[in-house]
Amino acid sequence: MLVLRGRVVEFLGESRAWHEWKAYSDKIFKRMNCLEDALQAFRRSQYVPGAGLRLIGNCADYAFTREVKVILEDWSDRVTWEDTVSRLSDILPALTEKWADQRKNEFATLATHALEDAGLVPGTDPLTLAVTMFQCKQCTCSPARLRWPAVVKHDCIRTYKVPHKAAYHRAITIYLARSWHDRSQQLFADPGQSVFMRDTLRYAREVVTACGLDPNKATKDDMDACGVRLRCRLCATLDKQEVFHWEGAVSTYLPLIWFTMLIGITTSASIDCT
Repeated sequence: MLVLRGRVVEFLGESRAWHEWKAYSDKIFKRMNCLEDALQAFRRSQYVPGAGLRLIGNCADYAFTREVKVILEDWSDRVTWEDTVSRLSDILPALTEKWADQRKNEFATLATHALEDAGLVPGTDPLTLAVTMFQCKQCTCSPARLRWPAVVKHDCIRTYKVPHKAAYHRAITIYLARSWHDRSQQLFADPGQSVFMRDTLRYAREVVTACGLDPNKATKDDMDACGVRLRCRLCATLDKQEVFHWEGAVSTYLPLIWFTMLIGITTSASIDCT
């Protein structure tokens, strides 16, 4: 009898906890729609044709912040949908600036360590150097497309893993699971786990040097303005295709190490300035 009573009490406790959780999560789900509306309006307000890439996070990047949590959990009767959207809109600029600064610091640290390991001493912001081109560990995306700040938008850096088990984080995770099949909607992860510079740095360094510039100082703008074009003799021989731009040379340069192993042509001899 005591055993049965204990099980009944346990069942009632679990049932009450589930209903409390369901009521809580339903409220969070409704407020997350407010965040989506505020974020969509913020993106529209920040769009300037021809202004370049503006770093703005997605719902996952903002939803797990303390500031957004406070607003989403404020469901007093006097707070309307419009009030919540307005409050979220007010904090999004500051949160975006903070988020963008965090991303820049992460990639700057990653680039600095890679440059130091390669014996380079950057004379300027490491993210502006021509040799700072990242390579994805999970896909074959061109390094020319993984420069700062475009690399932040690379889907492979995002994750569906949530760092906490609290009720709020569980609710947000379930809400976002509806669109988490789209990796661009997932939470931004540690870039060091997804991208690296070891190979691209080696190839970019040789290309920049071949163009007559200092890899410690040359920026992307310097390389674009130098007017030098490169020709890959291996590509011209096998694919009847030549590389005419330095970033294209770096991107094509990556697989050359495999070709040299197969046909015995040294890497340094396979690219010449024309």
